[in-house]
Amino acid sequence: MGKFLPFDEALAAAQSLGLATQKEWEAWCKEGVRPPNMPSHPNNTYKDGGWQGWGHWLGTGNQSSHTKRFLPFDSALAVARSANLPNFAAWRVWCKVGMCPPDVPSTPQRTYKGRGWQGWGHWLGTGSQSNKTKKEQFLPFHDALRVARQLRLVSYGEWKVWCRSGARPANMPARPDQTYVHDGWSGWEHFLQHASLGPALALAVVHRTVKRAAAGCPGVSGKSGGKRRRR
Repeated sequence: MGKFLPFDEALAAAQSLGLATQKEWEAWCKEGVRPPNMPSHPNNTYKDGGWQGWGHWLGTGNQSSHTKRFLPFDSALAVARSANLPNFAAWRVWCKVGMCPPDVPSTPQRTYKGRGWQGWGHWLGTGSQSNKTKKEQFLPFHDALRVARQLRLVSYGEWKVWCRSGARPANMPARPDQTYVHDGWSGWEHFLQHASLGPALALAVVHRTVKRAAAGCPGVSGKSGGKRRRR
């Protein structure tokens, strides 16, 4: 370190340059204007002699996410929820305009991974979940298929009525055609099994459908393809 300035003098010189980031410092060094008594890698030169990070070196106060000290998860969670932000997009804007406190990470999903992180809905207090998180909570396709077929529903219309009735378990998706689109979905007939019903059961289903249509059941149509003949 003998050929370089003492740390305090080098620090004052570095901060006088008005550089904002480590990349700007590196670009400045490559320009060929760096005095020989100023190290190009001060983080190595002054590692044990005063170095406190690039924010301190350049006078910006910025720190990398690796050196920052953030609040414990529960405390940061309370701060995040107090912002009353509706979604991840709003969180990003909130951080970009400088509203996020310095001791709360802008990328909490990384900082608190394995230390309390449960998704953006939990972080912001909205309760909403990503499609990926929701999918992980649903039954595997073949289990959901068995449950759906036990219901003896005959159409997507009846499925919607059943979902709206409040009888649908939380681990059964309301839109299996979207949830299982890449995991076994072969259409509503396959899911509800009216293509593979035995003759007796198929007849019973037809009678049930007509009866429900006559009773005005939503989603069930009793109209036939042709006109009724007069006797």
